[in-house]
Formats: sequence, C-alpha cells, structure tokens
Amino acid sequence: MPTVSWRTYQSVMLPFSHDDGPAIAYDTAPHGYAHTPQGALIAGLQAEARLSLAPDQTWPTVVNTLIAPGAGRDRFAAARAAVSITAAPDVAQVPAYVGYRWHSYTGSEAKVRVAVRQNGQLFSKQLTMWWVRGFENKPDDWMLLLPVDGLGDPPAPLSSLDGFIKFGSPS
Repeated sequence: MPTVSWRTYQSVMLPFSHDDGPAIAYDTAPHGYAHTPQGALIAGLQAEARLSLAPDQTWPTVVNTLIAPGAGRDRFAAARAAVSITAAPDVAQVPAYVGYRWHSYTGSEAKVRVAVRQNGQLFSKQLTMWWVRGFENKPDDWMLLLPVDGLGDPPAPLSSLDGFIKFGSPS
C-alpha cells in the first residue's frame, strides 16, 4: 500500500493517500479515488466505515456517493431509514482496520478481504468495489457494492494476520 495518512471519522481511523485518494477528502462522503488497486482499497475502507457510522443527517449523502447503485443499496437505504445515529460511537467499540488480502482485481471490480480488530476480536470481511462510470452525473469512481440480500458473507474469525498485508500504524 502506498504511503497513507490516517484521519479519524466517528472514532475510526481511515486511510487517505495523496496519490490514490480520496481527491475530495473533506466532504461528508470522500470521493475521487485513483483507478488503481490502492484506490479501490482506500475507497472500500472509507465507504464501509462511513456506511456503518454516518449520522442521521449525512447517511443519504454517504449512500448516494459511496455505494454502487443496485438492489443492495436500495435495501440498505430502506433499513437505515428506520435507525437513528446521532453521536459518534464509543472509541472502545469501533473497528480498527489492521490488514488486507487481495482476492481479485480488474479495472472494473476489486475484491479484498479486510482484517479488522474490534472488541478484542480479530476477524475478516470481504469488500467488493465496482468502478462506476459517470453514474448520476458523477465522475467515474470506486463504489462499494452491497450484496442483494443486505448481508453478504459473515465476518470470519481470524487467529492471526498470516497471509494479510498489515497496515502501518495509524497516526
């Protein structure tokens, strides 16, 4: 992974890269990622965290900017409308991204397994990113694909980070 800086969003440390994005970094929904594996990875981490933690007033922007169009996005939006998030979560409860392992990458789709530490447990989950071209008059960008069933693969417990590329220390 290229050199990144780590910044806090809702108590979660997220990566930012001068080369791979996001180019628009100080928005509710950072966007403008490089059409590279690294751009896809950073976009996936940003989207996944913001999707989970966006407060009530910003989640529609997060969904419309960072999530690929389709049935998964529509199902998530309907479910999210019934939930209220008004404050940042307790820092002890938020996930920490600690590593990643590529499953596949093409110019149009990236699948990466992300290792996460949360509540003293280590697990991994799959993120699928699509390179979406000019959707709703937006520039081409990486967007997180949500599974149609709204669930996807459940997180898998990990005993170690063997086989994962570890992230540098967020600072």
